[in-house]
Amino acid sequence: MALLAGCAGREAPSSAATTRDAIVVLGHRPARDEHGIEPETRARVMGGVRLFRAGRAPRIAFTGGHTGPGESEAEVMAGLARSEGVLAEAIRTESASQDTIENARFTVAMLEEELGRDVGAVGGVPR
Repeated sequence: MALLAGCAGREAPSSAATTRDAIVVLGHRPARDEHGIEPETRARVMGGVRLFRAGRAPRIAFTGGHTGPGESEAEVMAGLARSEGVLAEAIRTESASQDTIENARFTVAMLEEELGRDVGAVGGVPR
């Protein structure tokens, strides 16, 4: 598996020294609430940022589509990551998905295109 998933502050089981192709942070609806970024969304982003800062992968992918007018879940999360010091060059966004299965499919396709190779199946999700 070439991807490392991180959400809600929980790291995927793996050696701390292991480097992967990307950290994938799944969206959470709604990404914003009346107070700003929704707490679960914030927790997911911060978990991914911690993995990124620890050097677990050279890129971090945020995935989640539009839930209404304005920014997608992925764009909201990427903005928070940038405000936490993650460079834009390390951030990837997938904003077309509308559910978790599409999160996986579309993110794998995006990363495979960028890397020019197969990144492996994600949890047995068919392509």
